Amino acid sequence: MAAAAVQPDFSGGGRADEVILRNNDSTLELPFASSVSIEANAGALRAACRCAWCTKARVEGAFPGGFSGLSITQIKPIGTYALNLHFSDGHDRGVFPWSYLRQLAKGLSG
Repeated sequence: MAAAAVQPDFSGGGRADEVILRNNDSTLELPFASSVSIEANAGALRAACRCAWCTKARVEGAFPGGFSGLSITQIKPIGTYALNLHFSDGHDRGVFPWSYLRQLAKGLSG
């Protein structure tokens, strides 16, 4: 019997109360109603992008080892479950569900 595929969590895990860019737009801060605030660096977020282009580049071994000096140039909501982040290197395809942002921030801080 085949193992059941793990489905991504699109529930959102609760949206942040606001979206704040700090440090010359290089840090994304997300305060939540639970009095928890998470933050992540633009380079780390860019490196964590799961779009098809980035996934293909990883599989082909062509994904950059890091992204230093990046800023976030635009943020767009995707429904109520995610943010679409645009980066200063021109990349604008990443969709970051709230639950994934929380997971990334937790991993970056701990």
